[in-house]
Amino acid sequence: MFYTLDGSRPTFDSTLYASAGIREGGETLTVPAGTKVHWFSVDAAGNIERNYRPDDDSLTFNRGWATLPTG
Repeated sequence: MFYTLDGSRPTFDSTLYASAGIREGGETLTVPAGTKVHWFSVDAAGNIERNYRPDDDSLTFNRGWATLPTG
């Protein structure tokens, strides 16, 4: 998963989320509540989620806001 925290479009030059694998947990990101998170995922076969094209003007990446943890 490639992501940005500044509201910009994610590309292949964006930060890559570190995942240890399907069964292991991924890294924990700690950011201030209200941070804009934009991301897209690529599977093992190289398919990009939602047909997003990170190297052009495509806008089909995922968007979300960081929230306060619960529990």
